[in-house]
Amino acid sequence: FVTRTLVRTRMRGTATAGAHGAVFYINFAIGAGSYAALFADAHLTGTNQQEVNFVNPIAGQGDNDLVTIAGFTGAAITIELDIEPTQSRFRYRINGGSMNGPISVTPSSGTTLAGFGTLTGYSTAAAFDELYVEVCP
Repeated sequence: FVTRTLVRTRMRGTATAGAHGAVFYINFAIGAGSYAALFADAHLTGTNQQEVNFVNPIAGQGDNDLVTIAGFTGAAITIELDIEPTQSRFRYRINGGSMNGPISVTPSSGTTLAGFGTLTGYSTAAAFDELYVEVCP
């Protein structure tokens, strides 16, 4: 995606095994020789306890943890993203709270034709209730 992108997802981690839980992953800011990647992770950390992590995977360097917010129950968490690809940054809102950010994302060197968003149970069980993606003109 190369223009402003709005995302709303409702998800929750359902098991504590693994490094990540319910994950929304997106590639954006695709240009000549670089692209940026971001994922939002709702991970069950204990009985009825979840945290949300925003992670910037960087090719050849691994995961860059950007923000971790703890203190959520085991219920589904609504995560809203306002992604600005031309600035390689995003803002976020959780469960209808205040908008936070902007937070910069480090682009990866290399090329990809994949401008995509996906939901996955990354390394453990997860549940998803909603996904809304709007790519603005």
